[in-house]
Amino acid sequence: MYHTRAIILKKEDWNEADWLVTVLSEDFGKIRLLAQGARKHGAKLQGHLEPGSIADISLVIGRNGYRMTSARMREFFPAAHRSLAKLRAIYATLSILDANLLEERDGAEEIFKLGEDTLRAMDRCENLGMLRRIIVWFHARLLEFLGLLPAAGSREGDNIKLLLNFVSRPLADIEGLEVGEDLLERELVELIRELGGQSRQEAVVFSDLAI
Repeated sequence: MYHTRAIILKKEDWNEADWLVTVLSEDFGKIRLLAQGARKHGAKLQGHLEPGSIADISLVIGRNGYRMTSARMREFFPAAHRSLAKLRAIYATLSILDANLLEERDGAEEIFKLGEDTLRAMDRCENLGMLRRIIVWFHARLLEFLGLLPAAGSREGDNIKLLLNFVSRPLADIEGLEVGEDLLERELVELIRELGGQSRQEAVVFSDLAI
């Protein structure tokens, strides 16, 4: 029996009464688990496996993969569920993590912390400008984790100097930086375009929405 914290990325109906749950876990990285009987009326797992939440989960590893035995929701990010822009940002974040991560343990704690910090920051941010900054910061940090962020001083890095300086800062410090969201988003979009198929990301911009 193993225990870990996990960000719930998505859940899918499986067989007649089960869910197949994809999570980003602190100890195992991205994994898919069978939650047997979770769709039955009154099942204990119901309500604890909502995408975008963080849960304590227990699991066993068998011949057919991972099976979840219990789950308890830790964080649900209620402020985000009162904002369309925040919800879109969170679900885009979950989708990008799912699309770009393999099922392996390498770097599990680091990438879990990136997801956790990003979701918390999105939940508590108070204006659209900050939400846009968090989105850019997350995209760039993920590219760095994947080994796709150009180095400063390289030819590619010279084209995204603002973005490289921005992403080198801790998340707590990005609000006070004197750089516009439009410039950061422009450099991010150009970088993702140049990477092509190496990264399954799309730049997310919410300039037309209010929190």
